[in-house]
Amino acid sequence: MSSLNIQRQKTFKTQAIAGVLVVAAYTFFQDAHLMQSVVYGYALGLASVLLLVMGVKIADKKSESDPKQGMLVLYASAVLRFVFVAVLFIIGLSWLNFDPLAVVAPFIVMQISQIFNLRGKQRLTD
Repeated sequence: MSSLNIQRQKTFKTQAIAGVLVVAAYTFFQDAHLMQSVVYGYALGLASVLLLVMGVKIADKKSESDPKQGMLVLYASAVLRFVFVAVLFIIGLSWLNFDPLAVVAPFIVMQISQIFNLRGKQRLTD
């Protein structure tokens, strides 16, 4: 297994565990609406990290033949991920009326947990 595949798995595992911890913390409130909100935020965070991993994987393959193509794929996937996450936040907060903190908390914790995966790296793709 290549080091890039191992890094992708580590990224996914770290963020998934961080999100599960937030979901577990919210279970103490035992309010159905809060639980739905936090699970939605967790799913949003997982979707974001899956899109990140897929974007890096596609960019890695493209960069083997043309490094500029790989960079373009990375930028395009970042824009798509940003739009996707923004739309899902709007849906969750506006249309589904989920609790804002409960939606945002697992997402933020999952994103912050990515810092632990970046220690000692010079580039995101290392």
